[in-house]
Amino acid sequence: MAIEIINKVTYQTDNEIIKNLGISSATFYDWIKKGRITPPNRFNHRGWRLWTEKEIKKVFQIKSGFFSLQELSN
Repeated sequence: MAIEIINKVTYQTDNEIIKNLGISSATFYDWIKKGRITPPNRFNHRGWRLWTEKEIKKVFQIKSGFFSLQELSN
């Protein structure tokens, strides 16, 4: 399982988000590369990126097409 709890905060890794979004890893990383989503600069001891619930919600909203990254930043 790629969910971690650190100091009572639950985090998910890229792979868990990709699985829950139902998209390919190539699509996910393409979105990051093109700036469609901004990944957190937080990693676990394995070097896996860690996303908070709030960050994950933004990714799901962007996937759904409801908001752009700029709108979510406000």
